[in-house]
Amino acid sequence: MKEVDRGVLVAATLPAEVSAPPVGEAAGLAYGPMHEARSSAPVVQTLQAVFSAYRAGSGELEPYLSPGTAISPVSPAPSAATAVQRLAEAGRRDPYAAESAKPRDGQRRRLLVEVEAVGPSGAGWPLAYAVELRARDGRWEVAALGAAPVLEDPQVTGRKN
Repeated sequence: MKEVDRGVLVAATLPAEVSAPPVGEAAGLAYGPMHEARSSAPVVQTLQAVFSAYRAGSGELEPYLSPGTAISPVSPAPSAATAVQRLAEAGRRDPYAAESAKPRDGQRRRLLVEVEAVGPSGAGWPLAYAVELRARDGRWEVAALGAAPVLEDPQVTGRKN
């Protein structure tokens, strides 16, 4: 494409078929192994409430968000229900190891959360979200709902990407 007068784009050549670029090695994720969601765990209870409000319009998001965090529910709600299925934590082998102690204010956690979204027809489909939590007043709150997971640092792991 070539830019000409007043920012209008025009084709500079005719279309051509070209070979695909070389395929590289996929980046590794910085999370420990996935663990089944334990409905009794406070972190899972928070995540369940957040995803029910975010995707299914069931409940409010505000009580589960850290101050200064702005996340709007998906509208219209695409899911009739959601269920947190599994989670993994960045830099930790067991995401439940931190559950026994009351979290300290400002403490952070980065999770990869697998959620089953159930549509109005009853069919379910898997989704995955990168979530950052921050502790306040002894509970976990969502500080960020990211689109991309945390990737390994090849300099730390020795892995080539």
